Amino acid sequence: MALPEGFSAGYPIAANVRSATTYGPGSIYTGTCAVPGAASVASGVAVDNTTGTAVITAAALRSAMGLASANLDTQLAAAAMPTAAQIRAEMDANSTKLANLDATVSSRSTYAGADTSGTTTLLGRLTGTRAGYLDNISSAAPSAATIASQVRTELATELGRIDVATSTRLAPSGTLARVTLTDTATTLTNAPTVPTTSQIASQVRTELTPELTRVSNCATVESTGDQISAFSA
Repeated sequence: MALPEGFSAGYPIAANVRSATTYGPGSIYTGTCAVPGAASVASGVAVDNTTGTAVITAAALRSAMGLASANLDTQLAAAAMPTAAQIRAEMDANSTKLANLDATVSSRSTYAGADTSGTTTLLGRLTGTRAGYLDNISSAAPSAATIASQVRTELATELGRIDVATSTRLAPSGTLARVTLTDTATTLTNAPTVPTTSQIASQVRTELTPELTRVSNCATVESTGDQISAFSA
């Protein structure tokens, strides 16, 4: 609402004027500041043009807490406490876990070292060596990086022979170095010595000794655990 002519806007805002108080030209403004009564403010605290007079008494506290007496022990003693029998009845009726205890522990089967169906056979098969294999199986499985590293270590000799790029070798369409013949017979002056098939096979077995040993181990073990341990031996 516009101010009447001759008046300026030098009035406090409504939030700073007591609630329901009208002011300004023609009482065009109404205050909204709620000022509590002195009895609703803690004693000694400034409020309006006075100080608060509210005091929290023991009786007021008891009333707020629902206590009819100043003695809390008396109130607690008067409260109805559940008996042990009532507690057991409540647990028996509403506990699904306790319901599982439907037989005495002493009535269950025990194992005192005597043979049961298949126990002797099982223990006979669990030799010290196989127990060691089981210990290895229980350990964490090797990662791909660990396996790759071990393969490179085991094949270090073979991989070491790949010492130049394959592209630097003779292509299938290439030509071999010239061989000089001494006569029209089969004698060559610079022909390479060609090994026999027996020599080739012997050298292959020598180079693959570690791998052939592992194949032999895998062929003689009796379980997956044995094979794993034989491979990592």
